[in-house]
Amino acid sequence: MLLLATLSVSPADAKADYLETNACMKAQYEGAVGKYHDPEQQRMLRGVLFVRIDWLQLCLSRMKSEYGSLSGYLHRALGLTDADLDRLRVLYTQ
Repeated sequence: MLLLATLSVSPADAKADYLETNACMKAQYEGAVGKYHDPEQQRMLRGVLFVRIDWLQLCLSRMKSEYGSLSGYLHRALGLTDADLDRLRVLYTQ
């Protein structure tokens, strides 16, 4: 989701792509969950494997509150420069 946002993909499309992770990974996730027979363990594993929009919203909110914006997070928390971000855009959009 961060990469898509960096590439100027709309927030709605980036969020939809993030949630698509669940559909793409469902078989693998359920295979992992199926190795456990205890329903509570299965519930807990599903809770950490499958992505949720509220988790994304929480992360984005935290980035904004601590760094002012997604751009602030990319620069200050991850240490990316404008040149780094430009290079990512070139690599992933051409």
